Amino acid sequence: MKDLTSFSTFSIPLAPKDRYAAEQFAREQPTAEKATQVYCNTLAVLVVHYYLRMLAISTHLKTGYSWNAGCRLGADIADLYLPGKGRLECRPIPLGEATCAIPPEVWADRLGYIVVEIDKTCEVGTILGFVQIAAPTISRSQLQPLDALLEILHSTPALVPSVGFVRLNLWLHQVFDPGWQAFEELISQQQSWAFRTRQAESVSVWQPIEQLYSSQETAILQDEHFSPSDALSYLIQITEDEEVRWKAAELLWDLAPENPHAGIRRLTDLRSQLAGYAGALMVAILPKADQTFALLLRVYPLRYQSYLPAGLQLEVSGQDELGNLVKENVIARESDDYIQLKLIAEPGDRFSVALKLDNARFEEHFMV
Repeated sequence: MKDLTSFSTFSIPLAPKDRYAAEQFAREQPTAEKATQVYCNTLAVLVVHYYLRMLAISTHLKTGYSWNAGCRLGADIADLYLPGKGRLECRPIPLGEATCAIPPEVWADRLGYIVVEIDKTCEVGTILGFVQIAAPTISRSQLQPLDALLEILHSTPALVPSVGFVRLNLWLHQVFDPGWQAFEELISQQQSWAFRTRQAESVSVWQPIEQLYSSQETAILQDEHFSPSDALSYLIQITEDEEVRWKAAELLWDLAPENPHAGIRRLTDLRSQLAGYAGALMVAILPKADQTFALLLRVYPLRYQSYLPAGLQLEVSGQDELGNLVKENVIARESDDYIQLKLIAEPGDRFSVALKLDNARFEEHFMV
Protein backbone atom coordinates (compact mmCIF):
# COMPACT_ATOMS: atom_id res chain seq x y z
CA MET A 1 0.00 0.00 0.00
CA LYS A 2 1.34 3.41 -0.93
CA ASP A 3 2.35 5.80 1.84
CA LEU A 4 -0.56 8.18 2.45
CA THR A 5 1.87 11.09 2.83
CA SER A 6 3.50 10.54 -0.57
CA PHE A 7 0.55 11.96 -2.51
CA SER A 8 0.68 15.61 -3.58
CA THR A 9 -3.06 15.75 -2.82
CA PHE A 10 -5.41 13.29 -1.17
CA SER A 11 -9.18 12.86 -1.58
CA ILE A 12 -11.54 11.71 1.17
CA PRO A 13 -15.15 10.64 0.51
CA LEU A 14 -17.81 12.38 2.62
CA ALA A 15 -20.69 10.22 3.81
CA PRO A 16 -24.34 11.33 4.15
CA LYS A 17 -23.82 11.51 7.95
CA ASP A 18 -21.03 14.05 7.41
CA ARG A 19 -23.25 16.28 5.28
CA TYR A 20 -26.03 15.88 7.82
CA ALA A 21 -23.76 17.07 10.66
CA ALA A 22 -22.71 20.06 8.56
CA GLU A 23 -26.36 20.84 7.77
CA GLN A 24 -27.28 20.74 11.46
CA PHE A 25 -24.57 23.29 12.28
CA ALA A 26 -25.58 25.42 9.29
CA ARG A 27 -29.22 25.58 10.39
CA GLU A 28 -28.17 27.30 13.62
CA GLN A 29 -26.87 30.33 11.72
CA PRO A 30 -28.75 33.64 11.30
CA THR A 31 -28.04 34.20 7.58
CA ALA A 32 -27.67 32.11 4.43
CA GLU A 33 -24.12 33.39 3.94
CA LYS A 34 -23.11 32.36 7.46
CA ALA A 35 -24.82 28.98 7.03
CA THR A 36 -22.80 28.28 3.88
CA GLN A 37 -19.60 29.27 5.66
CA VAL A 38 -20.27 26.93 8.59
CA TYR A 39 -21.36 24.09 6.28
CA CYS A 40 -18.13 24.22 4.25
CA ASN A 41 -15.94 24.70 7.34
CA THR A 42 -17.46 21.63 8.98
CA LEU A 43 -16.86 19.44 5.93
CA ALA A 44 -13.24 20.64 5.70
CA VAL A 45 -12.63 19.75 9.35
CA LEU A 46 -14.13 16.29 8.84
CA VAL A 47 -11.94 15.64 5.80
CA VAL A 48 -8.76 16.45 7.74
CA HIS A 49 -10.03 14.47 10.75
CA TYR A 50 -10.49 11.33 8.60
CA TYR A 51 -7.13 11.80 6.88
CA LEU A 52 -5.20 12.08 10.15
CA ARG A 53 -7.02 9.06 11.59
CA MET A 54 -5.81 7.05 8.57
CA LEU A 55 -2.29 8.11 9.56
CA ALA A 56 -2.91 7.01 13.18
CA ILE A 57 -2.65 10.62 14.38
CA SER A 58 -4.98 11.28 17.29
CA THR A 59 -7.60 14.03 16.98
CA HIS A 60 -10.32 15.30 19.32
CA LEU A 61 -13.03 16.46 16.93
CA LYS A 62 -15.45 17.79 19.55
CA THR A 63 -12.73 19.70 21.43
CA GLY A 64 -12.28 22.11 18.52
CA TYR A 65 -13.76 25.60 18.55
CA SER A 66 -15.48 24.59 15.30
CA TRP A 67 -17.58 22.09 17.25
CA ASN A 68 -18.71 24.77 19.73
CA ALA A 69 -22.00 26.46 18.81
CA GLY A 70 -20.98 29.85 20.22
CA CYS A 71 -17.64 29.86 18.42
CA ARG A 72 -19.25 28.83 15.13
CA LEU A 73 -21.76 31.65 15.41
CA GLY A 74 -19.25 34.31 16.44
CA ALA A 75 -16.24 33.51 14.24
CA ASP A 76 -15.20 32.07 10.88
CA ILE A 77 -13.39 29.13 12.41
CA ALA A 78 -12.54 25.59 11.23
CA ASP A 79 -10.04 24.12 13.66
CA LEU A 80 -9.23 20.51 14.50
CA TYR A 81 -7.63 19.79 17.88
CA LEU A 82 -4.69 17.38 18.11
CA PRO A 83 -4.17 16.26 21.74
CA GLY A 84 -0.82 17.30 23.11
CA LYS A 85 0.02 19.23 19.92
CA GLY A 86 -2.43 22.05 19.28
CA ARG A 87 -4.88 23.08 16.57
CA LEU A 88 -4.83 22.73 12.80
CA GLU A 89 -7.00 25.12 10.80
CA CYS A 90 -8.87 23.38 7.98
CA ARG A 91 -9.85 25.96 5.36
CA PRO A 92 -12.31 25.02 2.57
CA ILE A 93 -11.80 26.22 -0.98
CA PRO A 94 -14.45 25.86 -3.72
CA LEU A 95 -13.65 23.66 -6.70
CA GLY A 96 -11.35 25.48 -9.11
CA GLU A 97 -10.75 28.59 -6.95
CA ALA A 98 -7.17 29.92 -7.19
CA THR A 99 -6.85 31.28 -3.64
CA CYS A 100 -8.10 30.48 -0.15
CA ALA A 101 -8.93 33.24 2.36
CA ILE A 102 -7.69 32.98 5.95
CA PRO A 103 -9.80 35.09 8.36
CA PRO A 104 -7.92 37.20 10.95
CA GLU A 105 -9.46 35.43 13.93
CA VAL A 106 -7.44 32.28 13.14
CA TRP A 107 -4.07 33.89 12.38
CA ALA A 108 -2.66 32.76 15.73
CA ASP A 109 -2.57 29.64 17.90
CA ARG A 110 -2.40 27.22 14.94
CA LEU A 111 0.07 24.49 13.99
CA GLY A 112 -0.70 25.18 10.35
CA TYR A 113 -3.40 25.77 7.77
CA ILE A 114 -4.64 22.89 5.61
CA VAL A 115 -6.53 23.78 2.43
CA VAL A 116 -9.36 21.41 1.50
CA GLU A 117 -11.14 21.57 -1.87
CA ILE A 118 -14.82 20.63 -1.61
CA ASP A 119 -16.43 19.35 -4.81
CA LYS A 120 -19.77 20.70 -6.07
CA THR A 121 -21.75 17.74 -4.73
CA CYS A 122 -20.06 17.96 -1.30
CA GLU A 123 -19.37 14.23 -1.55
CA VAL A 124 -15.57 14.46 -1.76
CA GLY A 125 -13.00 16.65 -0.06
CA THR A 126 -9.47 16.86 -1.42
CA ILE A 127 -6.56 17.96 0.75
CA LEU A 128 -4.44 20.19 -1.50
CA GLY A 129 -1.63 20.96 0.96
CA PHE A 130 -0.85 23.28 3.81
CA VAL A 131 1.11 26.30 4.99
CA GLN A 132 2.52 26.90 8.43
CA ILE A 133 2.18 30.70 8.57
CA ALA A 134 -1.12 32.52 8.07
CA ALA A 135 -1.72 35.17 5.42
CA PRO A 136 -4.93 36.95 4.36
CA THR A 137 -5.02 34.75 1.24
CA ILE A 138 -3.11 31.62 0.25
CA SER A 139 -2.65 30.60 -3.40
CA ARG A 140 -2.43 27.00 -4.53
CA SER A 141 1.19 27.54 -5.56
CA GLN A 142 2.12 28.41 -1.96
CA LEU A 143 0.91 25.09 -0.54
CA GLN A 144 3.44 22.62 0.83
CA PRO A 145 3.06 18.84 0.26
CA LEU A 146 1.46 16.45 2.73
CA ASP A 147 4.71 14.73 3.74
CA ALA A 148 5.98 18.06 5.07
CA LEU A 149 2.82 18.32 7.20
CA LEU A 150 3.48 14.96 8.86
CA GLU A 151 7.09 15.93 9.52
CA ILE A 152 5.97 19.10 11.30
CA LEU A 153 3.36 17.25 13.36
CA HIS A 154 5.92 14.69 14.53
CA SER A 155 8.45 17.41 15.41
CA THR A 156 6.00 19.63 17.31
CA PRO A 157 6.71 19.48 21.06
CA ALA A 158 3.89 18.68 23.44
CA LEU A 159 1.89 21.62 24.68
CA VAL A 160 2.15 22.78 28.28
CA PRO A 161 -1.48 22.36 29.41
CA SER A 162 -1.26 24.53 32.51
CA VAL A 163 -1.22 27.87 30.65
CA GLY A 164 -4.44 28.95 28.95
CA PHE A 165 -4.91 32.12 26.96
CA VAL A 166 -7.83 34.52 26.90
CA ARG A 167 -8.51 34.89 23.16
CA LEU A 168 -9.18 38.60 22.61
CA ASN A 169 -9.68 38.20 18.86
CA LEU A 170 -12.72 35.99 19.57
CA TRP A 171 -14.21 38.68 21.82
CA LEU A 172 -14.75 40.75 18.69
CA HIS A 173 -16.99 37.94 17.47
CA GLN A 174 -18.95 37.78 20.74
CA VAL A 175 -17.20 34.62 21.95
CA PHE A 176 -16.12 35.24 25.55
CA ASP A 177 -14.05 33.30 28.04
CA PRO A 178 -15.62 32.10 31.30
CA GLY A 179 -15.29 34.58 34.16
CA TRP A 180 -15.33 37.67 31.92
CA GLN A 181 -18.59 39.56 32.29
CA ALA A 182 -20.22 42.38 30.40
CA PHE A 183 -19.60 45.76 32.02
CA GLU A 184 -23.31 46.40 32.64
CA GLU A 185 -23.80 42.88 34.06
CA LEU A 186 -21.13 43.34 36.73
CA ILE A 187 -22.39 46.84 37.57
CA SER A 188 -25.87 45.50 38.25
CA GLN A 189 -24.49 43.08 40.85
CA GLN A 190 -22.90 45.87 42.92
CA GLN A 191 -24.78 47.79 45.61
CA SER A 192 -22.41 50.72 45.20
CA TRP A 193 -19.67 51.48 42.72
CA ALA A 194 -16.87 53.95 43.12
CA PHE A 195 -17.41 54.87 39.49
CA ARG A 196 -20.67 55.56 37.70
CA THR A 197 -21.55 55.84 34.06
CA ARG A 198 -22.48 59.33 33.02
CA GLN A 199 -26.15 59.96 32.31
CA ALA A 200 -25.39 62.59 29.70
CA GLU A 201 -28.15 64.40 27.86
CA SER A 202 -27.75 64.46 24.08
CA VAL A 203 -27.66 68.28 24.19
CA SER A 204 -24.88 68.64 26.77
CA VAL A 205 -22.74 65.78 25.49
CA TRP A 206 -21.72 67.83 22.45
CA GLN A 207 -19.31 69.87 24.58
CA PRO A 208 -16.76 67.08 25.29
CA ILE A 209 -17.13 65.84 21.71
CA GLU A 210 -16.32 69.29 20.39
CA GLN A 211 -13.26 69.36 22.64
CA LEU A 212 -12.04 66.07 21.18
CA TYR A 213 -12.62 67.26 17.62
CA SER A 214 -10.74 70.50 18.31
CA SER A 215 -7.47 68.55 18.20
CA GLN A 216 -8.32 67.00 14.82
CA GLU A 217 -8.18 68.35 11.30
CA THR A 218 -11.69 67.04 10.66
CA ALA A 219 -14.51 69.40 11.60
CA ILE A 220 -17.45 68.19 13.67
CA LEU A 221 -20.90 68.05 12.10
CA GLN A 222 -24.01 68.84 14.09
CA ASP A 223 -27.38 68.44 12.44
CA GLU A 224 -30.46 66.34 12.85
CA HIS A 225 -28.93 63.51 10.83
CA PHE A 226 -25.61 63.41 12.73
CA SER A 227 -26.02 62.28 16.33
CA PRO A 228 -23.42 62.40 19.13
CA SER A 229 -22.94 58.66 18.66
CA ASP A 230 -22.27 59.18 14.94
CA ALA A 231 -19.67 61.85 15.74
CA LEU A 232 -17.89 59.60 18.22
CA SER A 233 -17.98 56.56 15.91
CA TYR A 234 -16.43 58.59 13.10
CA LEU A 235 -13.75 60.03 15.36
CA ILE A 236 -12.73 56.58 16.63
CA GLN A 237 -12.24 55.45 13.04
CA ILE A 238 -10.26 58.41 11.69
CA THR A 239 -8.10 59.67 14.56
CA GLU A 240 -4.43 58.67 14.89
CA ASP A 241 -4.30 59.99 18.46
CA GLU A 242 -4.74 57.05 20.85
CA GLU A 243 -5.73 59.31 23.77
CA VAL A 244 -8.48 60.87 21.66
CA ARG A 245 -9.58 57.42 20.47
CA TRP A 246 -10.04 56.11 24.00
CA LYS A 247 -11.76 59.27 25.26
CA ALA A 248 -14.19 59.01 22.35
CA ALA A 249 -14.74 55.31 23.11
CA GLU A 250 -15.53 56.05 26.76
CA LEU A 251 -18.11 58.66 25.77
CA LEU A 252 -19.61 56.16 23.34
CA TRP A 253 -19.77 53.52 26.08
CA ASP A 254 -22.05 55.88 28.01
CA LEU A 255 -24.22 56.89 25.06
CA ALA A 256 -24.44 53.70 23.00
CA PRO A 257 -22.42 50.81 24.49
CA GLU A 258 -23.69 48.40 21.80
CA ASN A 259 -22.30 50.56 18.99
CA PRO A 260 -19.83 48.35 17.03
CA HIS A 261 -17.25 51.16 16.90
CA ALA A 262 -17.12 51.23 20.71
CA GLY A 263 -15.09 48.02 20.62
CA ILE A 264 -15.48 45.36 23.28
CA ARG A 265 -14.93 45.63 27.02
CA ARG A 266 -15.26 42.89 29.63
CA LEU A 267 -14.47 42.69 33.33
CA THR A 268 -13.44 39.97 35.73
CA ASP A 269 -14.15 40.15 39.46
CA LEU A 270 -10.92 39.91 41.44
CA ARG A 271 -12.37 39.14 44.88
CA SER A 272 -11.87 35.39 44.62
CA GLN A 273 -8.46 35.79 43.01
CA LEU A 274 -6.69 38.60 44.87
CA ALA A 275 -6.94 37.80 48.58
CA GLY A 276 -10.57 38.90 48.79
CA TYR A 277 -9.90 42.44 47.55
CA ALA A 278 -13.08 43.89 46.01
CA GLY A 279 -11.88 45.09 42.64
CA ALA A 280 -12.34 44.42 38.94
CA LEU A 281 -9.97 44.20 35.98
CA MET A 282 -11.38 45.63 32.75
CA VAL A 283 -9.93 44.78 29.35
CA ALA A 284 -11.16 46.77 26.34
CA ILE A 285 -10.18 46.23 22.71
CA LEU A 286 -10.57 48.57 19.74
CA PRO A 287 -9.69 47.38 16.21
CA LYS A 288 -7.64 49.86 14.16
CA ALA A 289 -7.57 50.51 10.42
CA ASP A 290 -4.02 49.13 10.09
CA GLN A 291 -5.15 45.68 11.36
CA THR A 292 -3.64 46.24 14.81
CA PHE A 293 -5.60 46.55 18.06
CA ALA A 294 -5.68 49.23 20.74
CA LEU A 295 -5.98 47.69 24.21
CA LEU A 296 -6.96 49.32 27.49
CA LEU A 297 -6.33 47.58 30.83
CA ARG A 298 -7.95 49.24 33.83
CA VAL A 299 -8.47 48.25 37.48
CA TYR A 300 -11.48 49.61 39.39
CA PRO A 301 -12.53 49.36 43.07
CA LEU A 302 -15.84 47.58 43.69
CA ARG A 303 -18.76 47.90 46.10
CA TYR A 304 -18.38 50.54 48.82
CA GLN A 305 -14.76 51.36 48.15
CA SER A 306 -14.08 54.73 46.58
CA TYR A 307 -10.37 54.22 45.93
CA LEU A 308 -7.88 51.52 45.13
CA PRO A 309 -5.56 50.39 47.93
CA ALA A 310 -2.24 52.22 47.77
CA GLY A 311 0.49 49.94 46.42
CA LEU A 312 -1.76 47.85 44.13
CA GLN A 313 0.36 47.14 41.04
CA LEU A 314 -0.81 46.49 37.49
CA GLU A 315 1.88 44.93 35.27
CA VAL A 316 1.92 43.89 31.62
CA SER A 317 4.71 41.72 30.23
CA GLY A 318 5.40 40.38 26.76
CA GLN A 319 8.09 40.08 24.10
CA ASP A 320 9.26 42.61 21.53
CA GLU A 321 10.06 41.79 17.88
CA LEU A 322 13.52 40.54 18.89
CA GLY A 323 12.16 38.22 21.58
CA ASN A 324 13.30 40.40 24.48
CA LEU A 325 11.12 40.56 27.59
CA VAL A 326 9.27 43.88 27.90
CA LYS A 327 7.42 44.98 31.02
CA GLU A 328 5.29 47.99 31.87
CA ASN A 329 3.60 48.69 35.19
CA VAL A 330 1.66 51.26 37.17
CA ILE A 331 1.15 51.43 40.96
CA ALA A 332 -1.90 52.86 42.70
CA ARG A 333 -1.37 55.90 44.92
CA GLU A 334 -3.54 57.27 47.70
CA SER A 335 -6.94 58.38 46.35
CA ASP A 336 -6.60 56.70 42.92
CA ASP A 337 -10.04 55.57 41.80
CA TYR A 338 -8.51 53.50 38.99
CA ILE A 339 -5.16 52.65 37.39
CA GLN A 340 -4.63 51.73 33.75
CA LEU A 341 -2.21 50.79 30.97
CA LYS A 342 -2.68 51.16 27.22
CA LEU A 343 -0.93 49.22 24.49
CA ILE A 344 -1.06 48.38 20.78
CA ALA A 345 -1.02 44.71 19.75
CA GLU A 346 -0.84 42.82 16.47
CA PRO A 347 -2.70 39.60 15.58
CA GLY A 348 -0.95 36.69 17.26
CA ASP A 349 0.68 38.76 20.02
CA ARG A 350 0.72 37.21 23.49
CA PHE A 351 1.11 39.01 26.78
CA SER A 352 0.50 38.52 30.49
CA VAL A 353 -1.27 40.81 32.95
CA ALA A 354 -0.44 40.60 36.66
CA LEU A 355 -2.01 42.36 39.64
CA LYS A 356 -0.03 42.43 42.89
CA LEU A 357 -1.17 43.54 46.34
CA ASP A 358 1.05 42.74 49.34
CA ASN A 359 1.63 38.97 49.08
CA ALA A 360 -1.38 38.31 46.83
CA ARG A 361 -1.04 37.96 43.06
CA PHE A 362 -3.46 37.53 40.15
CA GLU A 363 -2.20 36.70 36.66
CA GLU A 364 -3.94 36.17 33.32
CA HIS A 365 -2.50 35.35 29.88
CA PHE A 366 -3.89 36.88 26.68
CA MET A 367 -3.61 36.25 22.97
CA VAL A 368 -4.72 38.71 20.30
